[in-house]
Amino acid sequence: MHDFKYCIWLCPNKKSPWYSYTKDFEPHITIYKNLDKEIALTLFNRINKKVSIKVKLIGSLQFTNITDFYALEKRAECLSLQKPVWWPNGAHMSFRYQYTEKFTERVANDLISTLKIDEDYMTHFKLMKCTGHYTKWQQIG
Repeated sequence: MHDFKYCIWLCPNKKSPWYSYTKDFEPHITIYKNLDKEIALTLFNRINKKVSIKVKLIGSLQFTNITDFYALEKRAECLSLQKPVWWPNGAHMSFRYQYTEKFTERVANDLISTLKIDEDYMTHFKLMKCTGHYTKWQQIG
């Protein structure tokens, strides 16, 4: 399994319908990944946690993979007047993960048909330890 080490996620408000599209993890935009713990804690503590950033999902659903880790994601655009300095290049919202095999077109089409909104507010950050199976990833901050 791919080890993403420590990651910082930006997540939507708890009432977002985007939560109903994921399985076994929260929808999120990865701000930083593959960090050592000390660097992750430093970056996490520097971020202004009082945010409400409007995001728009754009383009088509993307299939990605790293070794045996497969994801379904959609590009995310920051609609705030001033994009935060930490906004990642290639920002995307992660919706589904699985191991060992690619997602089928049917799974992707089912997800596409359930995506009812393409804009929502991101309201909080999470510091995650993303080691092992994604269902076992742990929030540490």
